[in-house]
Amino acid sequence: MILIMVSCNGSIDRYSEFRQLPEAGWAYGDTIKFMTSGNGLAGAGQMSVAVRHNDEFLYRNLWVEISYADSTGTIHADSVNIELADPLGRWKGKGIGSSYQCQASLGHDVAVGDSTEIRVRHIMRLDTVRGIEQVGVTIEP
Repeated sequence: MILIMVSCNGSIDRYSEFRQLPEAGWAYGDTIKFMTSGNGLAGAGQMSVAVRHNDEFLYRNLWVEISYADSTGTIHADSVNIELADPLGRWKGKGIGSSYQCQASLGHDVAVGDSTEIRVRHIMRLDTVRGIEQVGVTIEP
């Protein structure tokens, strides 16, 4: 009974998707695109961006820009700082072997529809970032 009530509350369902990046690295001009179509999204939720990285990533933080259109069609762009290591250089993420995963939230609710395109690009001061294996987006109620 509780499962039925939770599934019928009209709020956003969880959305999570990852994209594999080339081994050669993530070029500055390469935008990773996600499409929420067909996932039953409706309403507001908390958006996070996650990265899976390895020891080839040479920095403590990864800065990314996330852009999306809300349910009214207004385009939003948020800069997100993903802290991958502590000040002593120890990886913060969880993982096995030399692969770790970290995520950071936008810090506010987003209103997305069932057909929203979400774009993620790195905004580091480098042409190509190496050591990032995958980039993902998660939206939770």
